[in-house]
Amino acid sequence: FPTSSKIFYLKHISRSDEVDRSTNSIRSTDDRYGRLIKLDAGCIYSQNATTEMDEELDFDSWVTQMKVQSDSFRFWANIIDFQKLVLCFVRSLREADFHLFIASLDKLCGFFFALNHVHYARWATVFVNDLKLLQMTKPDLYAKFVAGLFVAKKSDGLYNNIGFDHFHETNNKTVKSKKSYSDLFNKEKDDFLRKLEIVTPDISSFLSQIQSSYSSNKSKEESKTFTSKFVNDCIKLKQSITTNPFDDTPLHKLNTAIIFSEETVQAMNDVFVVGEKQKTTFIEDRLVFGKSDVMDTLTKNNLALPSCCNAHKSAPVARTLTSKTLIKLREAAEKRKDLALKVFESDFTGRY
Repeated sequence: FPTSSKIFYLKHISRSDEVDRSTNSIRSTDDRYGRLIKLDAGCIYSQNATTEMDEELDFDSWVTQMKVQSDSFRFWANIIDFQKLVLCFVRSLREADFHLFIASLDKLCGFFFALNHVHYARWATVFVNDLKLLQMTKPDLYAKFVAGLFVAKKSDGLYNNIGFDHFHETNNKTVKSKKSYSDLFNKEKDDFLRKLEIVTPDISSFLSQIQSSYSSNKSKEESKTFTSKFVNDCIKLKQSITTNPFDDTPLHKLNTAIIFSEETVQAMNDVFVVGEKQKTTFIEDRLVFGKSDVMDTLTKNNLALPSCCNAHKSAPVARTLTSKTLIKLREAAEKRKDLALKVFESDFTGRY
């Protein structure tokens, strides 16, 4: 699993084959695009900082040395590693690489612990642990996953594999976004809605076949327009940063003279270390030796991160309920009254 490699620090990283093939799984296209822009700008600045590199050191050794000497370099180098990690997770789905999927998700679990995402931390760790044991517990299923059957193929183009949950959401969006389709719903009969859930994938597949008959499988990211826009956005981001964050300077806010306190600097660096230790302890105590139950409370961290220190509480948004909305809420409540009674009965008596 590549955690540090010179290829990721080259100037044209974001257009290289190493990253070009990692595009979807992070659900928002803008989010993926933004990560590539940030990664590219960070790599350019780190490459510029090599002018002071000792000629006797190779690149990886120099990065390790600078992480020890400079708080600013260590933080931004860790940010680059994190962006690479997310893109590796994207790539594992796009290329149906089961081993990379496990390795990248395993690394991400540490951040769930560090940043107090307790539900993700608990169940993502259990999920990854089950996948690691799959070769021994379910060898047939493991062989199918290794063959790439843990993802769904969105189209006939290259690198168009996505997770099954994402695929299901895509089907719903494809069908429901068609003009006037929702007007055909018989929303008063539950039987119709259940049948609709069954036929939705077939409708989506039919629409995809029609679309593929007159559209190209070529990705839009291979077009000259996208490449030109990407390069321009990288240049704009680089020009907006007035100082090189990889220089041997105190860690400070970009384009300002505000230097972070030692406590904040330590907290930002602990994010990349503390979570991994907590994940290891969780696995040993709850999944291996059984010293405590999986459902026992997870201890949250109190890291003095900048977003916590400078948090600004926005005023609560005033919500107004119209008579039309209230009528809809009442109709929905009356329709589901019997089901709600059964649910409450099951919670208190366990008979449902």
